Amino acid sequence: MDFLSSLKWNEIAETFIADFSVALIMALVGAFFLNRYITKINFSKHLNDLGFENASLRKQSHSEINEMFSSAVCIKMIFVSGTHFLKENEANIKGALKRGARVEVLVARPDSSLIDDIEHMENKHFINGKRLRERDNHIDTEILEIIDLFKDSNLDLRFYNTEYRLPFKLAYYQDGTVKAWLTMSLPPYKSVQSFVLRGKKDVVEEREGLHFVEMMEVHFDAIFENAKSSEEVLNDYYAYKTYKELENKAHENMKEALNYEGALIEVAAQHPLKDKTLPNDEFKARLDRAYDLYHELKQRHEHVKIYVPGDAHFDDKLSLSKAGCHYLLEKGIASDDLYGEEMNVKYAKEGVYNSTDECMVAAKIFFDEHMQKLYCVCSSAQLERKALSYIRFGALADFIVVTLDKMYHSYVDEAFYKIPAMLKESSYQKEMAKTHAQRDQRNRP
Repeated sequence: MDFLSSLKWNEIAETFIADFSVALIMALVGAFFLNRYITKINFSKHLNDLGFENASLRKQSHSEINEMFSSAVCIKMIFVSGTHFLKENEANIKGALKRGARVEVLVARPDSSLIDDIEHMENKHFINGKRLRERDNHIDTEILEIIDLFKDSNLDLRFYNTEYRLPFKLAYYQDGTVKAWLTMSLPPYKSVQSFVLRGKKDVVEEREGLHFVEMMEVHFDAIFENAKSSEEVLNDYYAYKTYKELENKAHENMKEALNYEGALIEVAAQHPLKDKTLPNDEFKARLDRAYDLYHELKQRHEHVKIYVPGDAHFDDKLSLSKAGCHYLLEKGIASDDLYGEEMNVKYAKEGVYNSTDECMVAAKIFFDEHMQKLYCVCSSAQLERKALSYIRFGALADFIVVTLDKMYHSYVDEAFYKIPAMLKESSYQKEMAKTHAQRDQRNRP
């Protein structure tokens, strides 16, 4: 029997088929896993191309933080309040500032709608049975504490309203390198319950397309450029507190005034004049009501004075004061009981042009002449702003409103523009400067 005939071909065929099947299966499995890993490698490379280095559940480590504050020449950070990080790293931040590093921080304005919305979400959500934020724990309090903590430092702390997206930190180094830590925080989850993406941008790096570190830089700088300073924010935030204190003081002033005698009636002036010389219908209606009130009060007080405020408006030939006083003189009010332009000049050298100016002069007259009662005749739409203006100057007036079908002042404009602008000192000053500039422009020959 020769060699070939002695082979067991069936067994060889079976072994070959079995080995080939195993090899084929292994090849298919290998190809599957290789494809998966290639996909992951490609995904990882794509993230690297975007500037990402890694992602982790770890927050920025103590070594990373210490290295950032000890070596970076500029540090930019944006938070909602940043209370935990900024408090924990107070020494680090002040140390960086002391060695000459620039540190820029953005946090939410204490009175922003963003804070209100986040608090509302955190109040209603629980994690592991615990409420994310208790109802008496307010973000604005955290921010005020941060302002106070760094008030004597060179920290450039500014405030945004709604532009915020995600908290992050950027660190710039002497060699041009930029490191980044982006916290993937999605409210109601807090930053401590989120993961961190780390990134880096090299100074010599050449690339096309998006780079997430550059996006963070542009985002931060765009917000920072238009953000408010601590002084501006505190002026806005403390408007309520300031006016409550002024209101309490006004109540004390009016109690003291009960020891005196006499009454002052301020008639809120109204432009434009009819035919440029006579009170228009709305102004005339207020003057008529003041005339009736004058005679009512005369029965109770020895002396009653009427103050008619107002400078010349637009192209009127007379001031509102002069036009109103002429009207009341013709109705029979004694000239000794009328105050007009002479009081404007005495107490408001820059002129009496709006409700706040009117109330300032009226309050000065009232207190300087030791009167007992202060009355204000005005439009119903003006009442709230006039009342707040009087409070600004330490007085509380009794209001007599005159409402016509057509009035110059708008309830909506007062609520959404005039009153908010008046309550915020910086806005008020800007509005006054603009108003006086416009008036000066009109009065130039």
